[in-house]
Amino acid sequence: MDKVSQNFQTEIISAAEVESVVALLDCVASSRSTACLLTRDLARTLASELEPRRLDRNILASRLATSSEKLTATHMELDRVRAQCETITRDHAELGDRLKAEMEETERLRAMVDAAREESVERKGREIWAEATTSEVVLPAPQERSNTAWRKTPDTAPVASHSVGATKPEIDEDAHEKAQTATVLRRVEDLLNRLTAENLELISDQISNAGIDNTVILDAVVVLIFQKAVNEQHLSSMYAVLCAKLSVQLPKAQRVASGSDGKEV
Repeated sequence: MDKVSQNFQTEIISAAEVESVVALLDCVASSRSTACLLTRDLARTLASELEPRRLDRNILASRLATSSEKLTATHMELDRVRAQCETITRDHAELGDRLKAEMEETERLRAMVDAAREESVERKGREIWAEATTSEVVLPAPQERSNTAWRKTPDTAPVASHSVGATKPEIDEDAHEKAQTATVLRRVEDLLNRLTAENLELISDQISNAGIDNTVILDAVVVLIFQKAVNEQHLSSMYAVLCAKLSVQLPKAQRVASGSDGKEV
């Protein structure tokens, strides 16, 4: 308006031109007013459209903060669990070392006990053997066998009738001796199968009372014990002790042989 006033002052215009200028000014003012209204409406529209987005952004920010807190808590829990795992692993390693040391100590003690037991058995065997070799064994005097002695007929033998003047059939002493030896060997083998360092005395006494009444059976028993010692070398020392004990406990065993006159020699 100031420029227009200046133009009016500097230039001389007609009334029609003045009306045109006024109309133009009114149009400009109206356009400015319309532009202001449009701008205000546009601002309101943008504000109404941006408000939900702003709210969504706040919600997202809140959720992000919550997720961040949860993630931090999860990391802390993972660190705690990791520390517990490391502690458990360390405890397990220490426990494994202790168990290994205890097992080694147990094996060492077991080896010492086995060595002491074997040494004790060997020492006992040497003592018994020394006693057996230094003690004097007194054998009973052989007794003469009577030609008219009564002999019991085995139950399985058939009974035969004899006429007057007939003689009784004699029992096959070799077969009887073999059967007796086989019976004693079966009994002794059963006892040897149960032989341990703890029941050595008991087994020795039972073998002594198994019916070894002559040197034939005694020789067979010694051969059986020797075979067991060869097959079971870890028990050879106990078998040696057993042989020594039998040589002491069976001083009266003797070999029985029949001569031409039927007497013991």
